[in-house]
Amino acid sequence: MADNIQKVEVAVTVIHCQGRLLAVLNPQWGAFTLPMTKHRPWEGSGGTRGLRTRIWEHAAVRNVAEWLGTTATHRVMFLMDIAEFRQSDRDGQVKPYHFQVFHYPLERPPQRVCGIAEWLLPADFLDPRRKPISPTADFLIRQMQANAKLRDLPFPPADPPQPNTIGPRSSSAAVALIRREDRDGVKWLAQWNMNWRHYFFVGGHKEDDESFRECVVRKIEDELGLLDGQHYQIKGSQRLSKFRHFSIAAQQETQYEMELFDVDLHNPKSENLIGANAGNCWLTALEIKRHQAADLRPVSEMMELLLKMAGQLT
Repeated sequence: MADNIQKVEVAVTVIHCQGRLLAVLNPQWGAFTLPMTKHRPWEGSGGTRGLRTRIWEHAAVRNVAEWLGTTATHRVMFLMDIAEFRQSDRDGQVKPYHFQVFHYPLERPPQRVCGIAEWLLPADFLDPRRKPISPTADFLIRQMQANAKLRDLPFPPADPPQPNTIGPRSSSAAVALIRREDRDGVKWLAQWNMNWRHYFFVGGHKEDDESFRECVVRKIEDELGLLDGQHYQIKGSQRLSKFRHFSIAAQQETQYEMELFDVDLHNPKSENLIGANAGNCWLTALEIKRHQAADLRPVSEMMELLLKMAGQLT
């Protein structure tokens, strides 16, 4: 297979209720699988300058609409990213696939499903004695089970979250805006977050007994191995108070208080230390706006939001 074959990007939605998953029949394969749809780039206004990538969640929501015949009543929730899987397509050609998996919980089974479908236990997908299950679904179920075990989480995921009657979750955090400029323009430093499965700025939650500055200094040392004054200088900061955004980690609406710190790497060794960690990545403005890095892994929507709030991205 040629190495330059582009990955097929697919959004998968695990629609589940009372411990069972919705398995849908794909008549072209003659087998049951999970609701999924291709995630395709689209051309916006303005030619190539308007090129954007449809947000993965939009494709995942389309799965809900296609099979349940209704608009999603709550947000699909990110479950995991599977960056590499090779399988034969309908033409018999082996291609690399990139899956992002979301889940959509239901309190009770819907009265109807748009198509031939069954509600199966995860074990049913792996049971060869049952009706034919696609190899893709078998692979995805095994990956999700392994991911849940690794993170000590239930699979299928927990029941739908109960309405929050005491207001949104709150979070205080410090974030380092580390940027550089080269022939490709301005780039910002991001780090792969294993829990979120997204790229995001270096930073984190502030402890009760520390200031925002102490927090960002601690996180830069922990995550990058850089020391304040020796490898970098903080040039300024901006406090963002009481804005709301959906938290991927907590899977709920969150009220944030953040302080953004402009960090200048004045020591040439700094970039060597950053480059030693494969989880670090310099992202362009286009990658941040697309919510997808050059390696096809997702970029947190919060990166774009924070840069716009800081006036560094239009």
